[in-house]
Amino acid sequence: MNRYLMQIEHYFRGIEEFEVSATDKEDAVFVAKQYVKRNPKFSGGNYKMSSICVIKKLNIKKGTTNE
Repeated sequence: MNRYLMQIEHYFRGIEEFEVSATDKEDAVFVAKQYVKRNPKFSGGNYKMSSICVIKKLNIKKGTTNE
């Protein structure tokens, strides 16, 4: 699994960023849409679901833990 930095546009506040785990970029967009639907932070409804996109793939360095 890879980690991806995602973004979604809010109608009034600009852009919000979050991370998801997925196998590839296409899967990351799908997982991000599911994440946004289930997360209470994004439950206000003022987010553009069509604006979800991958910013970049995050590299995990050996010897470090990402929790």
